[in-house]
Amino acid sequence: MTNKAIIPEASDLGRKLEQLTAALTARPSALVAYSGGVDSSMLAAMAHKALGEHMLAVTLAFPAVPRIEVFEAIKTAQKIGMRHRVIDAPELFECIEDNRPDRCYRCKKAICARLQKVADEEGLACIMEGSNHDELSEHRPGAKALKEAGVLSPLADIGFTKDEIRQLLRLYGIPNAGKPSSTCLATRFPYGTRITAEDLARVERAEAGLNDAGFGRVRVRAHGAIARIEVPPQEIARFSDAALRERIVAHIKTCGFNYATLDLQGYRTGSMDEPDSV
Repeated sequence: MTNKAIIPEASDLGRKLEQLTAALTARPSALVAYSGGVDSSMLAAMAHKALGEHMLAVTLAFPAVPRIEVFEAIKTAQKIGMRHRVIDAPELFECIEDNRPDRCYRCKKAICARLQKVADEEGLACIMEGSNHDELSEHRPGAKALKEAGVLSPLADIGFTKDEIRQLLRLYGIPNAGKPSSTCLATRFPYGTRITAEDLARVERAEAGLNDAGFGRVRVRAHGAIARIEVPPQEIARFSDAALRERIVAHIKTCGFNYATLDLQGYRTGSMDEPDSV
C-alpha cells in the first residue's frame, strides 16, 4: 500500500484518515466483516495496516451472495496481503427464504451472531463493518441489528463518504476502487415471495449475462416469470439496438424467465422497498 503522506494531513480527508487510524490502533484486535466491496475493502486494508496479524477479514458465503463476489473478495484480500477467511454459512438462507419485510434485519442479526462466534474462536476483541456516511440516510433495516450486536462502523462514525473511500482505494493501489455496489440477491424479489436457492441462482445468472454485455451496474428484479431489468438511465438507450435486445431476451429466457422487461426509471437502490413493488 502506498504511504499516506500523499494525502495532505491538513485536508478534511487527511483528518478523517488520522481519526480512523487512531480508532483502529486503539483496539487490540478486530474482526472485519469483509464482502470485497469498496467500503469493506477500505476498512479491512486500514485495519490490516494498523493491526497487522491481529486483524482478520471474514467473508460469509451463502446462496444469496453472488459467487463472483466471493472470488473477487479473495483476490482483493490477496492484493492487500491481509489475513482472510471465507466461511460457508448455509444456515443464513433460513433468514431470507420466507422473504418477510424484516428479512434484512433477521439476516443481519444472524450474520452478526456468526461473526461473533468466529471472533470468540479467534480471540478478537471486536467486530467492525464498513458502512459509510452516505448510507446513514438510506433505508437500512440491517443497521438496527448491527447496533444491537455492538458491531462497530468506524467509516460511518468518522464521516467517510463513498467518493472519499474510492479515492483512498485508488491512492493506496487497491484494485477495486471503481467496483459497482453489490447487494444480497434476496433484494431482487418482492417481499412475501418465497425464495429458493434456484431462484437466487437464476437471478445471479441473468445479471452475469448483462454484465458480460457491458452493463456494469445492473439489477434483475424477479416478479414471477417476469425479469425487470434495471440499468443506469444513461445506458437505457443501448436497448434501441435490436441485436443487443435479442441477445438479452434470449439470455433471460435461458435463466428461467418467460419475459424480459426494461424498467424505464433505471437502476436505483431499494426499488423493492417502493410502495407499489408487488
